[in-house]
Parts: sequence; C-alpha cells; structure tokens
Amino acid sequence: MKVVALHRPAPVSGISAAGAVMARLAAPHRPWRPLMIGAEITPDVIAKSPLAGAPGLEVCTWPEATRAVDQVHRVRAKLDAMGADLVVPNDLPHGFLAGAYGRRVAGWYHSDSHEGEELFTRCGPLAYAWRCVSESALARLVGVAQELGLRVPAPGPVM
Repeated sequence: MKVVALHRPAPVSGISAAGAVMARLAAPHRPWRPLMIGAEITPDVIAKSPLAGAPGLEVCTWPEATRAVDQVHRVRAKLDAMGADLVVPNDLPHGFLAGAYGRRVAGWYHSDSHEGEELFTRCGPLAYAWRCVSESALARLVGVAQELGLRVPAPGPVM
C-alpha cells in the first residue's frame, strides 16, 4: 500500500515536520510519500520547507490564477502518477476531493478549533477513516457530526 500525504509549501509547519518523519519510517512500517501542493512552488520554497530532503518528496504546483477545480484535477493526476492507494490530506481539501476518486482518504485532524471543525464538516464525509490528535478535538468533532447529522465513519483512536 502506497500512502501519500499532502502538505502546504510552508517554511514553518508542524504537519510538514511530522510528514518528514513519516517519510523516513523503516520496516515494518510503511513510509508516507510527501506531496507538496500549491501555487508557484519554486526550488527555493521547497528548500525552506521542513520537507526539504525528505525521501520521495514530490511537488504538484500550478500558476497563481488556477481555478480550484483545476487545482484538484492536477492533484488527482499527481496522485495517480504516484500510484497512491491511501491519501492523507492533512488540512488540504484538495486531497479529500482528489483522493475520493478511486482511493481511500484518511482524515487526520490536527486542530481543536473552528478551522479544524470547518475542514471536518466540509470534508469528513469523504474520509474512509479518520483520527484526531487530541481527546478534546475528538470530542468536539464527534459532537459536531452528531449535531449536523453528518455521515462520517466512526473515529479511530487518538493518534
């Protein structure tokens, strides 16, 4: 199974720092292939990222004015080219949408805030499975799902 995790081109990112660690997992674990997505990603942007030098790092970029639907199509094509079986979108809706076409999507919710709640309500129903990084985030998202009547898979344990 090939796992691909999506990342923003941010110079400071706990998610990307974790992604760099996941890319270096040794057997018996499966390393996660990092995929940096975004507009106008240059070699300088990559060099400033926590993912710089991560094994298997791939990039999917587009011109600044690219429509959102075309961005998703580019991400989907890149996931296809990478042979992704499982997509971990992190906080990028592109991954939930592109990944939902013929592969499993695993939601990993990092935020115990309105931002995490918004991502969950918009993208949670597209996830095959999901986890949270804290008990408080898990309680919040389970409550939101119940309140809104969202059909999402049962959550896994806090990671």
